[in-house]
Amino acid sequence: MQALMIVPAGDLRRDAAHVLVHLRLPVQLTLAPLYLWGVFGAAGRWSAATVGGFVVVHVFLYGGTTLYNSCYDRDVGPIAGIARPVALPSWALGFSLTWQVAGAVLALLISPAFAALYAVYATAGLLYSHPRWRLKARPYVSAALIFSIQGLGGFLAGWLASGRTALPLADGCFWLMALMAAGTILGLYPLTQVYQIDEDAARGDRTLAMVLGPAGSFAFAIAILGLAGLAGVWAMVRLGRPLDGVVLLAGYAVLIALTIGIGRRFARAPLRANFRRLVALQFTAGAACTAFIVLQFLHHQ
Repeated sequence: MQALMIVPAGDLRRDAAHVLVHLRLPVQLTLAPLYLWGVFGAAGRWSAATVGGFVVVHVFLYGGTTLYNSCYDRDVGPIAGIARPVALPSWALGFSLTWQVAGAVLALLISPAFAALYAVYATAGLLYSHPRWRLKARPYVSAALIFSIQGLGGFLAGWLASGRTALPLADGCFWLMALMAAGTILGLYPLTQVYQIDEDAARGDRTLAMVLGPAGSFAFAIAILGLAGLAGVWAMVRLGRPLDGVVLLAGYAVLIALTIGIGRRFARAPLRANFRRLVALQFTAGAACTAFIVLQFLHHQ
């Protein structure tokens, strides 16, 4: 009788730790402003539904789709949030799907509309990463997905979890806020790929950063971030908060200035240095946007 294979406890702990690393939960928090901005736009207050929705989106949805992507990418060079990617166990792919399904069940507790948005995002994540479709390797399609599913979708998740009590879809301010969220994510998107160009090319992917090139990626980021900032300022003015609009404008000006500075040094700098600077930019942008939105909540009280 064939003996059952038993995985040593030490190996299981190591594999579980590797899976946890590839959920990249700290990186998912850089996307928190999307959700928080949606909550503010909908009602400007927190509830059990908005807190639960935050966990569902950032831990289960973002974490699960990121792990799923890592299972197919098998990166060895730096990726967003991980300087030296660790190897994943064979069960990681199945776990990533199970993790997302668990999140979908929890999403139903928020609302049917919230769960439907969750399902659309998870499906887009599958199409983005799986070798059969591999939308990640289609630069303009992937950019459209990032804008619509990750950017607008992240904003809508917060809006839906809040019950949509303040800004309706027909309100122009809703779309200005949504454009700020989606535009910011789209602007930063090629900067998350620009230090992976060689590895993506070796894998056969054709990413947006590859098409634009390093210089084009930074120019794209600067232009889109500028438009996103203007949309946000216009939204603040329409909400009757012009001084907050000035603060927002200053914040985007600093973000663009930092992006220009990194872009000027990119060609001469080593890969690891570029990686550290761009990851720091991502975390700085996320923290600054979160702080601004928290101030909006406080002013709303």
